[in-house]
Amino acid sequence: MNFELFISSRIRSKKDTSFSRPIILISIAGISLGVMVMLISVAVLKGFQFQIRDKVAGFGGHIQISGFSSNLSLEPEPVNLSDIRMAEISRLNNVSAVQAFGLKAGILKTTDQIHGVVLKGVDSSYRWDFFKEKLISGQLPDIKGVNPSDEMLISN
Repeated sequence: MNFELFISSRIRSKKDTSFSRPIILISIAGISLGVMVMLISVAVLKGFQFQIRDKVAGFGGHIQISGFSSNLSLEPEPVNLSDIRMAEISRLNNVSAVQAFGLKAGILKTTDQIHGVVLKGVDSSYRWDFFKEKLISGQLPDIKGVNPSDEMLISN
């Protein structure tokens, strides 16, 4: 029998009717409850972490290629990729899609509020899977037509 088990069995023995027995039982219950609360909180945080990672990747993609720039603006330097280069990238292992996009910072102003926004422009080959899954109300923009679309999808 190992030393720790021997000591714990002596402290918890049934024949012990001393003053310390209730204190020991309360401390064991308190430690057990504390460990359970910590395990539940870690599980909840891991779930939130997965949800946040999923949303960030859904809005922006897992990897974005942009030109090198030392400015701190929300508008990345454009990268000129030919269709051949885009096809090469899309054939790489674990690449599900390659899509062109453009970002433009802007400001929305109402009578009593001002909000900064980032507008994302996409082409007709854009994959809307993430937005179809997360869309609560309204509809997705129809950008597959011949004429340019002025429709917009706004998130909260």
